[in-house]
Amino acid sequence: MIITRPCISELTFLYYDRPVHPEFFQFVATRTTERNHYSLTSALTSTGHIVTLKITMADGKTRFVSEVVTSAHFEMPDSPMSAFRFKGKQHEMIRLSDHLYVETTFDREVLELHAYMALQAELSKANELDGLFYHFGPNGRIAMGGLSYMTLETWYKRVRVRAYHTFPESYRVLTTDSVFYWM
Repeated sequence: MIITRPCISELTFLYYDRPVHPEFFQFVATRTTERNHYSLTSALTSTGHIVTLKITMADGKTRFVSEVVTSAHFEMPDSPMSAFRFKGKQHEMIRLSDHLYVETTFDREVLELHAYMALQAELSKANELDGLFYHFGPNGRIAMGGLSYMTLETWYKRVRVRAYHTFPESYRVLTTDSVFYWM
């Protein structure tokens, strides 16, 4: 199956305080990580990525947070906690609940051809080491397909998710770096 993705200008960045139903996405790579008091499900999708964190808080209550990068043209559940369009570099600190936060930095950057090709090669090699990786097929506008790569770091009461999505038709790269933490 050949999967192409939307243009970078169509993407949006969303946070929900609940899991997002899987029928909204076409998954290309997934991973679940379990710890004593939380689980993290991460996936690369045909339009970006989704990360769902399920936490058992100190008071015994379960909290959820879902980070979604997808096309603004796709139907998504109503009422996200936060929504952003990708326009250059941004940094946000978001209070998700009483004791749950995310600090995120995201950037939409245009690279020179040489730098873009070096990044594509570096991300392809990183695939062999760790993380989630998917190489998209050509989209008809250019013979090279984009890449999506995600790394996860987990600690006690803290999770870091970094994602890279490349767009060869415009030599653009979208990076997200999110740290979820709770007390």
